[in-house]
Amino acid sequence: MDRPAWVTNEAEWLSDCKAIVHSACDLMEGRRGIIESARVMQRLARKVRDERDANFIVFGGIASESDDLPVGEERRNWAASALEREDAKIKIVAFEEQCREAALRSAKHLVDKYSPSGRLRVSTSGSPLFPK
Repeated sequence: MDRPAWVTNEAEWLSDCKAIVHSACDLMEGRRGIIESARVMQRLARKVRDERDANFIVFGGIASESDDLPVGEERRNWAASALEREDAKIKIVAFEEQCREAALRSAKHLVDKYSPSGRLRVSTSGSPLFPK
């Protein structure tokens, strides 16, 4: 993606683009769940001022619909008894499964969009390859 005119700090812009690609690859390769990825992507969309992109909208919707579910690092803040409730586990798993196809498709589109030609490439496995 070409650097937008509003960008005044190219290093920060490239760092944000790399973060988008890394987060998308983490999702696609199963290192991060859908809900946690959606929350990360929602923050990154604001950083790159691209909240209206259809792919970021998908992640924003997932984050909004799941904001009451404890995932990722947030789970450390919850009481063990609350986390053990079977209905919470079922709700998280069911919700992520429902969103999986759209999230993976959007992640792939964001990798394609935020991998600047000649600066950042993605391997055939989806892992980001950054220049030295």
